[in-house]
Amino acid sequence: MSQQNGFPKPRVESEGSADRTERVESAPQKGVESARNSQQATGQANPSSDGAGNANHAAHFSQAVSSARSWVARTFPGHENAVLFGFLGFLVALLVFIIGFWQTLFIALVVLVGVAIGQKLDGDPKIINAVRRFVRENRN
Repeated sequence: MSQQNGFPKPRVESEGSADRTERVESAPQKGVESARNSQQATGQANPSSDGAGNANHAAHFSQAVSSARSWVARTFPGHENAVLFGFLGFLVALLVFIIGFWQTLFIALVVLVGVAIGQKLDGDPKIINAVRRFVRENRN
């Protein structure tokens, strides 16, 4: 390795091509700038700047969900919904014990409102229609 300003130049090997050297900064940097510069120097994408990292995480998450669904279907054939709602019930029980009943109820209400808004924006407001139907039937 050759040196420039007292710092060695790292050698980066890539598949199917000759070795190449990267330029090294004259003074080492600290913190976030250093991490971002090292990612750029090695050709890695910065996930926060281009959104590629988020897409990669979403792909891994959907693959994990798909694997979990197939495992549940193989392990508990015909009882997939029972397992899912049993797990959700367990999570709700944990929330009630950890943060309390009213806080858990508030979280559930806010999630329900968020889902209702999302359905409205998607053009299929099932929750809003159900609430309207319930209010209309119980006015008298």
